[in-house]
Amino acid sequence: MVLRNRTTGERIADRARLYTTFVGRFFGVMGKNLPEGDAVGIDSCDWVHTAFVPTPLDLIFCRRNGDVLMVVEEIRPFKIGPRVAGSDIVWELPGGTVRRHPVRIGDCLRWESKENG
Repeated sequence: MVLRNRTTGERIADRARLYTTFVGRFFGVMGKNLPEGDAVGIDSCDWVHTAFVPTPLDLIFCRRNGDVLMVVEEIRPFKIGPRVAGSDIVWELPGGTVRRHPVRIGDCLRWESKENG
């Protein structure tokens, strides 16, 4: 999948995965380095931690329809992110992604197959 900012049209990640199973949601990116261009979405989620995540992450909290509720840049390993009321999905991206591909509260994200991107 591709993760795109529908508001600006900018592509945020070329390789996006949405974890919907208990195991996928539980482990997220623990123990993994996310390469540039990757994004992991945690479904049915309104907060995350970065325990056992080796590098800083950018977090985008959004509703199921893609409306962005909060953006957290470069949360360091072994920290607890904020709880964001109304969030359905948290997108985890390599730290610095949001600085290069701006996303703001009120923007709308879209995740789509690469064929549509």
